[in-house]
Amino acid sequence: MENWKDKVIGSLEGLERATPPADAFRLIQEKIAHQNIEKKSLSRMHVAAVAAAILIAVTTNIFVISNYDSDAESTGLEEQTEYTSILSNYNLYEL
Repeated sequence: MENWKDKVIGSLEGLERATPPADAFRLIQEKIAHQNIEKKSLSRMHVAAVAAAILIAVTTNIFVISNYDSDAESTGLEEQTEYTSILSNYNLYEL
């Protein structure tokens, strides 16, 4: 049972370690330096579209919040008078 382990380990004897070429690192650096890197920039149209979308979102939020506050104040009085009339009349089931 132990013999197979020795055979596997023994099969690696005599193998030489792999060595890279002497100038491999220099060649890699040269390839990296000579690559054409394309810089992508946003066009003015894309920037304008993003700015417009943000402006629309902010304006819509301000409009909704301002209307929500004004609606909450006006409906509060209406609901209060409506419930007051119901609560003042305890004969809810009479027709």
